[in-house]
Amino acid sequence: MHPILFSIGPIAISSFGFFSALAFLLASFLIWKFAQEQLLYSQTPFEEETLFDSLFVFTLATLFGARLIFVLSHFNEFGFNFLRWLLVREINGFSFLAGFLIGGLLLLVFSLKKKLDFWSLFDIFSLGLFPALSLIFIGAFLDGVGAGAKTDFPWGVLFVGQESRRHPVQLLAVVFFLIGFLILKKIRLLALKKKLKNGVMTLFFLFFCGLALFLLEFFKEGEVYWNWFRKDQLLYLAIALVSGFGFYQRLGRSLKQDFQTVCQFLKLRRRK
Repeated sequence: MHPILFSIGPIAISSFGFFSALAFLLASFLIWKFAQEQLLYSQTPFEEETLFDSLFVFTLATLFGARLIFVLSHFNEFGFNFLRWLLVREINGFSFLAGFLIGGLLLLVFSLKKKLDFWSLFDIFSLGLFPALSLIFIGAFLDGVGAGAKTDFPWGVLFVGQESRRHPVQLLAVVFFLIGFLILKKIRLLALKKKLKNGVMTLFFLFFCGLALFLLEFFKEGEVYWNWFRKDQLLYLAIALVSGFGFYQRLGRSLKQDFQTVCQFLKLRRRK
């Protein structure tokens, strides 16, 4: 592992910090690029200044919220030492789910204040967030943040500060989010061509993230909350189910009609 990616004189650049900054730049570029491409489909683009203002608000709120919630949930390790709250290298940790929720909430407030379509805005954000998350988890892997449970499987990795090999959960997350990005690009083309309701991409993003985080928890250490589910898994599953149902509805599907179609198909199969 490489917690310190490189040094410039007395300044040491951490892998996690470097890839997080790179993730912000990549997300900014992709969000701008996809926003401009909307002109090809006769959709009014967002003003660049408004777009980057919203990105700045979302990023700052997400990072601040993710760190704050982590500190509050591990308050016995931090106490009222505010310097330790800020020094990530001393005690690593972010609650990204909470951070995204706080960032999304402030983005909603921002869009209402600027009289923007929140669903349309976050649809574009979703396209930039998937690749950005992949870069963040690459940084986490190199930094040793968020190592998985102990394992004897060949893919086990010996992280800095650990005595035994562990699941490279971060690399699994990288693969998941890249797959999510490729699927979301296909959904975007479908949404633009068929003029589906705004929010389709946002809800798919939430569904896929919830499902990915739910599956990744099986490779982590943690307290078992209910039967064989780990802590936080039920929350991830709830997010996946709720957003998945919302995604299904935004596609213009009807649960009743689809159920009737399936029943008719099964009846025809039996007759044959």
